[in-house]
Amino acid sequence: MSVASVAPVAVPPELRLLLACTDVAPAPDRLARCLDGPLDWSLVQRLAAREHADGVLWRHLAPHADRVPTAVGVALRQAAHRHAFRAMYLQQRLAESLQALDAAGIPTVLLKGAALGVAAYPAFGERAMVDLDVLVPPERAREAWRTLIATANWREDPEVEEVEFHHLPTLLDAHAGLTSCEVHTEVLAVG
Repeated sequence: MSVASVAPVAVPPELRLLLACTDVAPAPDRLARCLDGPLDWSLVQRLAAREHADGVLWRHLAPHADRVPTAVGVALRQAAHRHAFRAMYLQQRLAESLQALDAAGIPTVLLKGAALGVAAYPAFGERAMVDLDVLVPPERAREAWRTLIATANWREDPEVEEVEFHHLPTLLDAHAGLTSCEVHTEVLAVG
């Protein structure tokens, strides 16, 4: 089957709006076009909440607040405040964790949301994320995991059994329980 014979997929307008707002550099004209047609605002909110992007969504919709139903605007504005607090907290926890791993001499690479938040987005908080993921050499993974527990205020999740995977058991935030951290030994799961 050639690429030319694949039928285009219709993307719902609510998803187009969310994608327009979560782009690394949202295009104002694209966003405005997304707001032109009818939207199911409850679906927009559900999609944004599921992707932890409601704060980012509001940040880009705020200049167009007159085109957003009042109740939706209020809910998204509140979500944006929560998102901003969470992003600051995640950035702080990331700095503490990297400092602990660096002090132990463990080479570390950021993965997923944290990597994008640092490298691709204008500000760390622009990238929606809920946890931290770091990649360390496989032979230093257990040491890194113990270092984060001992010196960076992470704790073991007593409900999780260790399994063979591309990361060690998830660590929980010992401060306020607002996030988690995964120490990866591979970028992707084998297979």
